[in-house]
Amino acid sequence: MNLKVKDFVDRVIMNVNKEEKSPFLSGQKPVSLTPSWEAQKLPNDELNFKGLTMAKAQMTLTPPKDKFKLVFLIFLLHGLGTLMPWNMFITAKSILNWRQQMIRPRQYRTMDTSFMANGIYQNTIYGMAATLPVEYTGAVVLGANISGLFTTIVSICSSFVFSSYRTSAIYYFITAMLVLLMCFDTYFALPLNKFYRYHEMIRRKDNVRTDQRVPIKIPYGSVFFQAFPQLFNIFFVFFVTLAVFPAVHSDIRPNHTNFFIPDQLFTSITCFLTFNLFAMLGSLATSWVQWPKPKYLWIPVSMRGAFLPLFLFCNYLPKGAQRTLPILITNEWIYWIIAVVMSFSSGYLSSLGMMYAPKTVSPKYQTTAGMFAAAMLITGIFSGILFSFLFPYFYFVDFKLATNDTFPTTYAGCFLQYMSFASQIPNLIFNWINIFLRIGGDITKRIVCTIPMILIIFIFTVILAMVDSSSWPDIFFWITIITIVILQSVNGVYHNTVYGMAAILPLGYTGAVVLGSNLSGLFAAIASICSSYIFSSHRTAAIYYFLTAILVFFICFDTYFALPLNKFYRYHEIVRRKENLRKVEEEIGTRIPYLTIFIAALPQLCNVFFTLFVTLSVFPAVHSGNLTTTIVQWPKPKYLRIFVLMRCIFVPLFLFCNYLPKGVERKLPVLITNEWIYWIIAVVMSYSSGYLQSLGMMYAPKTVAPKYQTTAGMFTAAMLISGVFAGILLSFLFPYIV
Repeated sequence: MNLKVKDFVDRVIMNVNKEEKSPFLSGQKPVSLTPSWEAQKLPNDELNFKGLTMAKAQMTLTPPKDKFKLVFLIFLLHGLGTLMPWNMFITAKSILNWRQQMIRPRQYRTMDTSFMANGIYQNTIYGMAATLPVEYTGAVVLGANISGLFTTIVSICSSFVFSSYRTSAIYYFITAMLVLLMCFDTYFALPLNKFYRYHEMIRRKDNVRTDQRVPIKIPYGSVFFQAFPQLFNIFFVFFVTLAVFPAVHSDIRPNHTNFFIPDQLFTSITCFLTFNLFAMLGSLATSWVQWPKPKYLWIPVSMRGAFLPLFLFCNYLPKGAQRTLPILITNEWIYWIIAVVMSFSSGYLSSLGMMYAPKTVSPKYQTTAGMFAAAMLITGIFSGILFSFLFPYFYFVDFKLATNDTFPTTYAGCFLQYMSFASQIPNLIFNWINIFLRIGGDITKRIVCTIPMILIIFIFTVILAMVDSSSWPDIFFWITIITIVILQSVNGVYHNTVYGMAAILPLGYTGAVVLGSNLSGLFAAIASICSSYIFSSHRTAAIYYFLTAILVFFICFDTYFALPLNKFYRYHEIVRRKENLRKVEEEIGTRIPYLTIFIAALPQLCNVFFTLFVTLSVFPAVHSGNLTTTIVQWPKPKYLRIFVLMRCIFVPLFLFCNYLPKGVERKLPVLITNEWIYWIIAVVMSYSSGYLQSLGMMYAPKTVAPKYQTTAGMFTAAMLISGVFAGILLSFLFPYIV
């Protein structure tokens, strides 16, 4: 049996020919999958998950098209990302000049490290684009030139909006980071695209005529010399461009005070805006015109060497140097025309060189040639943003809502209670709705919708952190509450769906989701402490605090696309679908027996509910403990309820500690006066919460048939939120009890 299962897995996962398939088990028919799954043809399709095979494409001689130019736009975005860090640094001249007085030479090491890593990124992107038609290499170059225009506009806007260099710099560089995170996201979309997979498989078929496992030695020297004419063109274009831009170009000053561009905007417009705008237009022009041909491209490339003396004879006034050469070009319009021609030719000729270079070698070496071409460019790297988490307490109570003596008692004192209700009520409702919501297709598509919505809400929250709301704390309070309601409504669907996905896998994977949920609380606490310690300003600390959540959700969004590409996950998904569809014809139009599933899983659902009910009644966060469940799973499902019910003792134990709610005079005696005893109780409560909660979440889906495990997983998520909400409700009674 094990050998046959292994044989099935190997054949399902690897790209085998259709005639080589064998049944799942001897004596049974081959695996029958749902139409939606068969349409994807994950095991055998060399092109995409939509059903177009290599054989069909070759028979019809009509390769798939790039619908909506998605692949073109993705490579354009990556081109934008490859030069985004470089352009951000060179365009932020005023900001960097301000920082120079506080910077030390060793601090340049960070930038050097970034540039080295970005070199790999840029080189690889050009190598990937080289396997596609020439216009896709042009898309990368076009994106690289657009990045300059984009950063220039961002620089002008940030300088105009913010008077402080520090504030301007923060938002200026954060913009680049968000763009690069988008690049990271779209990378995972490429292998799912029909057009890209077709060209990738064509390249692989040409590369490998024999056993694919035999490594092929690439003749780097031969490839380099074949592509050398175009490589030289690329090199010399950027050599001339980077010799004058931005070092010389940005230090050219107007000769006349009556020029229509103000002096403070002269460099931004005539240098950065002009270069990036016309370099972009030059790259864009290659989509329609590709002249001269490869053989003669070196002629206009070499002619660009004239720009070196031309810029030197303009009113070039470098700081700290006394000019000795005469100024021959005194007219600002002539200088501007020279700048336009230099910029346009840079974008146009570099695009042509990048497009021509991979086509000078055989198809199997085009990727290598594309990487050689990319190595000629000036590159940079992206950096990340600080981690943050959801709704820090200090930001609201100590800063946004603590503007005077009136509002803190009205809003700040009850903010956590309001926030708990605003977050958990919609989370509770949508967790339960998501169980019964039946949408065609895979439920995991809901993740694609929910995470972007969460990101938008977090971005709006960051904007709120930037705005001075000291004069309207009441409006800010209710905007925040509404934002929390919307956020948690969406998050309820996301949270529920993730548990449903994990339910089809072995026990430990549901535990992994629970572990991650609980680690988020620890992570938030550490982030709160660090941000408060590093930044003296509540506003600045809050901005970085929220930005972490954005980064974390970007990572979640990225890793979602990696799941269908994983052998292990695909195997369990196929096995689950096979189990579901043994009697698919009989079950068409039938309903999922929700009540039956609920009753079957009820013991474990109650365990999950009651664990969180007790925990959230005494503490608004779940600590660690569930990591242990990946190693030890005791007690067994039948006896888990005993330990869950025993946790009720924590409610009176915490009430008899030195519990002093604000605005309430305590009447109950304080029986636990030793801080160490209190701390031990807190540790046991926290650990048992995580451990027992994880066990319940892991056991529940296994109490029903495999085809209903996803629904059972959703029930457990809904019961978890129900327990959280019920615990919060109970916590409101404790101030009156003590």
